[in-house]
Amino acid sequence: MDEPTSALTEREIRTLFGVIHALQQRGIAFLFVSHKLNEVLEISETMFVMRNGRIVSTGERREYDTARLVLEMTGASIAEKTYAYTPDPARTPLLRAEGLTVAGRWTT
Repeated sequence: MDEPTSALTEREIRTLFGVIHALQQRGIAFLFVSHKLNEVLEISETMFVMRNGRIVSTGERREYDTARLVLEMTGASIAEKTYAYTPDPARTPLLRAEGLTVAGRWTT
């Protein structure tokens, strides 16, 4: 299955995963391709991670978490990638909001 949940609602995804789990219990295997790592981790038993068209990592699901999947997929650790925004005081802001709140939510 190639990105089977990309156009599904959460309810439809739960239904699909229920069917997949039932078929897995009967010994039926699936190839589940997705960039939604939480779904990959939920549905998979064995992992095959590809980068640039080559398998770079294989193993049992219990050996993987999101950080390891990102590392294997990109070659870089999540912790290594940070972004610190420094505003340029010489530029005019495109949007400014003050006192913006949502009813029932706390603000800082």
